[in-house]
Parts: sequence; C-alpha cells; structure tokens
Amino acid sequence: MGLFKIYKECMQFIRTERKIRELNQHFNALQTSKNVDDFETNFAAFLASGRSVTLALQIDGGISFDEGKIKNVGEVEGFAEWYQRKQQEMQTDELCKFFKNTRDIDIHTGNTAIISDYTIKGPVTLSAPTGGSLVIGARGTYEIYNGGTPQELKVQKSLGKEEIFKIGLEGAPRKHKGADISGRYPKH
Repeated sequence: MGLFKIYKECMQFIRTERKIRELNQHFNALQTSKNVDDFETNFAAFLASGRSVTLALQIDGGISFDEGKIKNVGEVEGFAEWYQRKQQEMQTDELCKFFKNTRDIDIHTGNTAIISDYTIKGPVTLSAPTGGSLVIGARGTYEIYNGGTPQELKVQKSLGKEEIFKIGLEGAPRKHKGADISGRYPKH
C-alpha cells in the first residue's frame, strides 16, 4: 500500500477524530463536575457524543448496513468488515449495551440513570431567600422562586466544601469485554 493511499484513507476520518475529541472533552467535564446537575448535563453530552462517534465512523468510512448486512463497503479496504465485527462485539458487551440503552432512554424519554445522595457535613446556617423557599434534597440545596407556578426557578446554592455529593449509575454494568469492572467506579 503506497504512502499516498494510507494518507488518503486517514484523511477520510476527520469527522470521527473531531467526535472523539468532543467525547473526551465531555468525559473530562464529567470528572470535574461540581454537583449532580453538572454531572447530569455532562453525562447526557457524553452519551450523545459517544453515539456520534460510531455514526461518524460509518460516514467517514463510507459504509452502510441494511438489517446488519453490509450494504455499502466504502473506499477503505477491509473497513466495512472490521466495523461490522466491532458492531457485533458492542452489541453483546455489557458496558456498550448499558451506554447505548442509557443514551436511548435519556434522549427519548428524558429519564436518567443517575442516582445521587447529598450530605451537608458541617454546621451551616441556611435561610430561605426573600420571596422564595429553600429545599435540601438528594441533588443538593436549592433556592426556589415562584414555586409551583410555570415560572418556577430553581437555583442551586453551593455550600462549597461543606457538601458531599455521591453520584452513581442505576444498573451500572459489571463487565466489559468479559473483564470485571465493578470495582472501577465508586459504589453509591
């Protein structure tokens, strides 16, 4: 295979590279989330970006499938067959299935797999804002304005180092590629 052909084939995956950078950015944002709301927003973006990587791969590779069978092989020799094998692996992998199903549920229903717990660890003096109320729940401390109306506004109140957020994923997978991953994420 000539150098020009290799270069040409690599140039075809520009969309995929961009989507992988996007996915990494959302993953990094997940790790630095300050509270449940930040985590939930970053998690939804991470899920959508992860799915867009596979779609970009198909577009960049010029491949398409019809009921699991290769419809168009594209110009990159062997790519369609490689992608089909990877697609089959992902469909049977517990971690990949979890992210696909979680993304589908998040996008189509607005429901989330995120479970949370919130603790205030030190003595803190809190008071309701003027014209509003104060609510403390599993997602944190919020000031509520116009409660119970269509104009209701919830503003998260940060207590800094005095608050502890525990965030988990309901139904989190235990295996990836056959290996146990249950100890790789904190228990909720």
